Amino acid sequence: MRGSDCIWIRTIRDYTALDSRSLLIYGSGKRAYFVRLAHPTMDLKSSFRVGFRSRDDQLCPYGGDELVFDGSFAGETARILAISRISDEQAEQLLVRFGKTESDRQNVPAPQEVSGAEIEELD
Repeated sequence: MRGSDCIWIRTIRDYTALDSRSLLIYGSGKRAYFVRLAHPTMDLKSSFRVGFRSRDDQLCPYGGDELVFDGSFAGETARILAISRISDEQAEQLLVRFGKTESDRQNVPAPQEVSGAEIEELD
């Protein structure tokens, strides 16, 4: 994950707050982006909506782009530190790691003993 990807703001469809400093943003076509904020903020987990402040039509980790929260009385903002385009599998791993979902992978059963596979010592 490089951390310097950008997202066209008009393509943003949804987001999931992972903790007070990390979130997944979903663009059109179910494209997932892992976003890290410069500083933790409690508004990330408590806001119903998140807005974006940018100099152009893209949300980038440079140029002073920020998230704007609706739940904050003072209109708190959070500067973006990194944005990385990630695969669906990486997004699922992040959701599991941050406790937002359980793993879909089934536990692999322990191997069963097989008769006739004993070790024979030679003289």
